[in-house]
Amino acid sequence: MDLNDFVQDTGRQRMGIVADIEALVNDERFANKFFGSEHVILDKTYELRRHDDIPSFQWPVYKAENLGPPSSDFTTILFGELDENRGTRIGAKGDWTSRAKFFEGVITNQTSCRNLYALRQPTGAGDILSSIYWGQVSEFVCMGDVVRDMTMAFDVQTPATNAPNPYKPVSGIQVLGTPIYRSSLNHGEHAYHRLSSGKPIALNRTWQETNETILKLRHGSYWATPAHLDARYPCHSLLDYDPIFFCHDNMSLRQPEIYDLNNALVPPWELPSVLRDGTLLMIEGSLKVYTPPSNHPYIQFIAQSITVLDNPVHFSRPLPRFADQVTLLTDEEEIEDSDSADSE
Repeated sequence: MDLNDFVQDTGRQRMGIVADIEALVNDERFANKFFGSEHVILDKTYELRRHDDIPSFQWPVYKAENLGPPSSDFTTILFGELDENRGTRIGAKGDWTSRAKFFEGVITNQTSCRNLYALRQPTGAGDILSSIYWGQVSEFVCMGDVVRDMTMAFDVQTPATNAPNPYKPVSGIQVLGTPIYRSSLNHGEHAYHRLSSGKPIALNRTWQETNETILKLRHGSYWATPAHLDARYPCHSLLDYDPIFFCHDNMSLRQPEIYDLNNALVPPWELPSVLRDGTLLMIEGSLKVYTPPSNHPYIQFIAQSITVLDNPVHFSRPLPRFADQVTLLTDEEEIEDSDSADSE
């Protein structure tokens, strides 16, 4: 297979996946499952409720919950393409950054370590998927406005980001995973110490289990059981787990709910090789608002589950709307094309 054939095959595969996503989010029966849909609106589809009694946490937390009794976590789905240049951090330290001024800090049982996944608009997105992606960005911005009014805060940090260039408009999304580590001795919420507010929650997959499009996108019908997700591994299973920077006592490495292209759980030490720049992802998660005493609230989208829908598209040029239009010019053709444009 020559390079042009490879590019066309890659493009056709991505466009087929995009078409399936667009058919799914355009189905009125399921449109309210996707965060960027016009059917998902704060205070109409879900609301923010204050919780002062979350174990082991230091200040009030607002959780996104479904409207009306009984109280239940609001969970939703994001789509995006992983972007390493917007802040993605996958590894033993996760999103942790030392605040020590003159030396590297030490990570203890109480330290927050969660992988950070940065997203951009998917390559080859059609009108519907583009609208969904930008709807996600817009809804996060609107949430920031609501939280600002609710808390009387001057600034609110949201998952919508303009990284890596702070002088450009907001175009990216940053989401956090569940805690990388957990206690080997304690159970339930206490296994996560002060990170209990970020612990994994159960997801309702009833509507997905019989949806042929979802099953096609996921390449299978397997969802991990609680027993599978309760698997624990030695912390040193991560290649970049350096004992110099960690002071863990009876801590284990968690099995995250992340599925590869074969609908199989990804062991935590294989995440960097599976979640690469340009990987197309479907992320199921929950929303929380943290309100520290400094009154600088921040909104977090917590990725409870991640599914790889497609590998990176292996060429640098933008993918056209239709894959059969994908062609590569040779150097001579590019020169001729440039010369003809100059002569005009």
